[in-house]
Order: sequence, then structure tokens, then C-alpha cells
Amino acid sequence: MADGNISALQAARDEAYSTPLDQIDVSIEERFQTNTMWPFFERLRHEDPVHYTADSLYGPYWSITRYQDIMAVETNHAVFSSEGSISIQEQAEDFQLPMFIAMDPP
Repeated sequence: MADGNISALQAARDEAYSTPLDQIDVSIEERFQTNTMWPFFERLRHEDPVHYTADSLYGPYWSITRYQDIMAVETNHAVFSSEGSISIQEQAEDFQLPMFIAMDPP
């Protein structure tokens, strides 16, 4: 790993652990482009595994960050549904591409 990547990851870790928990927003696209999102998810897994982000560029959302919790949500279709919009960005009204991830079992 290049030194620049190590310092960027350390800077992300410092930011992740100094940001107030209620202000962590894992939807920030740049973190995924620079592969620096991991410390934010790490902190959420340890301190707030079912995390609510009230204010983001895309509106409020929930983050589920532990494997067992994700599996509980993904397999309980009676309580949790993918019906409706699960996209982080709005699509054009005429955009009608069926997505398997947005389809609950019958």
C-alpha cells in the first residue's frame, strides 16, 4: 500500500472517531471513491450498529452495519420491504429497469 493511501486511511480514521456519532454520514460518495469509508463503518459496527442519519445529501436514512442484523433485515420480508425506492438518488420518471434487489419474495 502506498504511503498516500496509508495517510488517507489514517486521516479517515481520525475523522471517523472525532466526528460526533449522530453526524456520521456513510453516504458521502468521496469516501467510496478514495476507499476511506472503512473506519466509519468500523465505528458504527462497534458503537451504533443500527445508525440513523437524519441529515444527508440524500435525505434521512438508516445504516445496518453488523452481519447478523443485516441478515435479520434481509430475511424478514414480513417486517422489512424493498418495495418502493431503495436508490440513493432519484431516477427519471420513465426509468423502468427492474432490479432484483428491489423485489421481495412473493
